[in-house]
Amino acid sequence: MTGAAALVLSAAVALSSAFEFKRRAVPAWAVIVPLLAVLVLAMAIDGMGDATEGFLAALLGSVACAAVWAIFKKVGKMEWSDVGLMGTVGAAFRLPGVPSALMLISITGGLLAVIVTIASRLKKRAPAASGVATPALRVPYSIAVGLGSVWAWWWMVTDAAAET
Repeated sequence: MTGAAALVLSAAVALSSAFEFKRRAVPAWAVIVPLLAVLVLAMAIDGMGDATEGFLAALLGSVACAAVWAIFKKVGKMEWSDVGLMGTVGAAFRLPGVPSALMLISITGGLLAVIVTIASRLKKRAPAASGVATPALRVPYSIAVGLGSVWAWWWMVTDAAAET
């Protein structure tokens, strides 16, 4: 992942998280614009490339990540904004980095789901002070995407450092 792609991915995750927290919905432009930016950067920095680097690797990575998340959308577990954000992740990590990113983002999402479930159950045990039902706890998946992406980036950097 190039530094420019990491910066765009970070902005996309922050923007998506902000929209999810505030509105519980992410507008399409908030995931499409960063995806296009990463693809343009890949072409500008590395040229057309092949399946391991450059624009082609970014495009294939984007399609691979988005396709996996589209399956989750089809069964009702994700939103289209999550699919688009994962497309940006795939473009930033490029095709060789997609398996690590998918694995670590999925693990992060699972861990956050466990934390939210435990917190939700603890919250239900505490009596409501006003007698008004409180909304269910929910963590935007963009948080898991952000944390998992940082983990995947760290994994790739330390693995590359160990090989040298």
